[in-house]
Amino acid sequence: MIRRLALVNAVAMMALLCASTAGAKADSVSFTISGAGSVSSGACTVAGYGNICRSGTCICLTVESGEVTGNFTGSAQVFATIDNGNPDLQCQPVFITANATLTHKKATQTSVLDLLAVSCTTGAAHQSLTGGWGIESSSDQSTGSGTMTGTYNESKVSITLKGTIE
Repeated sequence: MIRRLALVNAVAMMALLCASTAGAKADSVSFTISGAGSVSSGACTVAGYGNICRSGTCICLTVESGEVTGNFTGSAQVFATIDNGNPDLQCQPVFITANATLTHKKATQTSVLDLLAVSCTTGAAHQSLTGGWGIESSSDQSTGSGTMTGTYNESKVSITLKGTIE
């Protein structure tokens, strides 16, 4: 229980530390990435955050053709490494990279999003995700961060991101 609280606190702190401080032209965002997923053994083979596997015992959940809906629309590829190194815990860390093409207010940008989440069992083959996200890079130099929630199983992924983008 103490490890679970520590992990949840770490995710909350990451979301707070990533929060944008400029505030001049910040837009509130709320969008969902969803799509069919596939699972493979080991860490994801994507450059960046989505290939972190601290314990060495991980699986990769990939969404090749995700749909983005909400006040941003577009498409995304999602690479989530789920660290199953301690099967005694109810929750596991998840490191995610999302490569997204996003349209907002008639402008399109290509962005790499980093997400840190905690995955917890919610029932029969479904897992919940709770955490934070930040923009690693963007074709229009946007910055932003916020919180994320979601669910997944071996065949379907849905991740909702909320926050601000400048």
